[in-house]
Order: sequence, then structure tokens, then C-alpha cells
Amino acid sequence: MTDGPAVQIGALVPLSRPGWVEAGRQLLAGLELAVDDANAAGGVAGRPLELVVADTAADPHRATAAVDELARLGGAALAGEYHSVVARAVATRADAVGLPYLCSSAVLDALTEQPTEWVARLAPAQSHGWRSYADFLLSELQKDGRLLRTWKDGTAKLDAYIEDYANLADGLLDLFQVSGDFRYLDESMRLADAMIGEFWDDENGGFFFTGHLHEELIVRNKDFTDNATPSGNSVAADVMLKLSKITGNERYERYATKVLALVASQARRYPQGFGRALAAMEFAIAPVKEIVLVNDTKVDLANEVWSQYLPSKVVVNLNEDLKRDDLPLLEGRTSINGGPTAYVCESFVCSRPVTTAEELSEELM
Repeated sequence: MTDGPAVQIGALVPLSRPGWVEAGRQLLAGLELAVDDANAAGGVAGRPLELVVADTAADPHRATAAVDELARLGGAALAGEYHSVVARAVATRADAVGLPYLCSSAVLDALTEQPTEWVARLAPAQSHGWRSYADFLLSELQKDGRLLRTWKDGTAKLDAYIEDYANLADGLLDLFQVSGDFRYLDESMRLADAMIGEFWDDENGGFFFTGHLHEELIVRNKDFTDNATPSGNSVAADVMLKLSKITGNERYERYATKVLALVASQARRYPQGFGRALAAMEFAIAPVKEIVLVNDTKVDLANEVWSQYLPSKVVVNLNEDLKRDDLPLLEGRTSINGGPTAYVCESFVCSRPVTTAEELSEELM
């Protein structure tokens, strides 16, 4: 039994687009279950818990308004959110008004500029998990520079296929773009070079499913169709197009273009079976924004980049103290007065550098 006025808990969840509605519904269901369990056990100091649900719709301004409204109503605490940009805005506002906030999930390493007693996380930053997974794959599923396919009880075995190389290279490239750790870019490039060396068909083009060093087969086939998972050829083409934009190495682009030329006629007849290939084709022909973020320690500029739908882009996070002379895209990319600075480029020609999220948003349009 519970008695007395309810203890109001704000539930911040994305329940409409462009937010991730499915994740929001699952999050809300979990919060409702927790409240039901707490109330069944007597509530808090005999008082029932009540969820005050706010649909953030992945909008930071809408979410901060919900924080202010809950504070006005005398709410006790906040919980939820999924999108990092929104979670950071909520954390900043909750800290400012002195309202406890429990973040359910976010990619960002830090939600506030300084540690605060008003903000806590239910789970570590997702980026920590991504790094752990990547480091495990790189350390445990390779032998003599070759990728292996399975791992069990501390032992990795079986030569990997083209889809394994391509998807790992893809994941590492994405991890590089959000983390700024050049080690993942180097590993993605190494895997791309291995795909060319081990899987490429010099006679007819395209990537074989098995590598040259794989056990000998009667026929070495190639897979181009994107089913429930994309084909190794489609992912490899996509990765190499992006590597070409980041590194300036046109060799990657040439191999990617050859793959896409092989699937073009099939994709025209049956586009439903070539989703990833079509995405790569769009990237190949569209103007690509090459975005360099320098000294973006507070990730305000990165938040602006990743909050917008920009499928034709590559991103490099650069610590000015860590130079990379081998990447033409980074040549001359220095900060303004040592602070966060963004460059938006196309074909390595950049517009004027900007220092605020508002200015960057205009450059990205």
C-alpha cells in the first residue's frame, strides 16, 4: 500500500521521429515496469512513484524544456534518453537546476563538462564498449596478420571470408570517425589492403568470397547480393570509397568503382537486393563533405555533425598535438586560438574554418 502525494519522476524518451521510436518504447516499458515494482513494494517512504513522460523526439531543445517543466512541477528526478546529443543537453540543464538525472544510454564519454553529483549513468558510455569489442577482435581473431572467423574458449580458428574483412574494416572506420583514434583508421586501411591482396579477382574484377590462402575449392564464388546482411563486395566498396576520401588514396576508389560497375545492371533490375551497393553508389556520385574537427574536446562540434542526416560525409577528429603528415585532408588544418575548430571540405578544398556549432550547421547545409 502506498499513500500520500506521488513522487514524480520524469521519463525522457524518444517516442516520435526523428527519434529512435522503437528504442524509446522499450525504454519507457522498462521504466514503467520499474515503477510498478517499486509501488508494489510500498513506493518510496510510503509514497507512490509517478512517471511524467516527455517525448523528446531526439530534440535537445524539447528535452531541456521538459527538464524545466518537471522542475516547475516539483519533480524529484529524471531518467531516460537514448540520443547522445539530447542526453548531453538534459544533463547540462539538470545540473544547472539541481535535478538528479539518471542517463539510460549515450555514446558520449562525458555528458557534462565537469563531474557533477546531479548526473549519473546507468551504463558506461557506449563508445567504451565499442573500443573494447574492436580491441578484442584485433587482438584475438588474427594470426600472422590474417583475420580468423570464429573464437571459442580462448582459441580463434578458420580463415575469415571477404564479408568478415569488409565488415570489420567498416566498423573500425566508423569507430575512427567518432573517436578520433587513428589506430582504428590504420587497421581499417590494413584490412582494405588485405582484401585487395587476398580476395580480388585480377581477371574479372570483384572480391571472391574466400581468400587466395584459403583451402582450395573447385570454384571460388563471389557474392554481390545484399540480403539480411550486406554482401562482402558491397561493404568493401563502401569502405574503400570512404577511405579514399579520408586518405586521398585513389587506389581504393578505383577498386570500389569496379565492384559497383559489376552490380549496376543487376541493381537496376532488382534494387531491393542491392541496398548497400546502392548506398555506396550514392556516396560515389554525390558531393561528399569531408569534415575535420580540431581540438573538439567538448564535442559540441561533433554533436552538431552527428545530429544531422548527412550520409555522404567522412569525419576526422584531430587533436592538434597529434600530427598525421600522411593524410592530405589534414594539411594546414589548425585550430583558431587553440580552441575547437571545424573545417568542411569537398575534394580537399575547404571553406573558412568555424568555431561554433551554429556556424558549423550553416556550413553543413
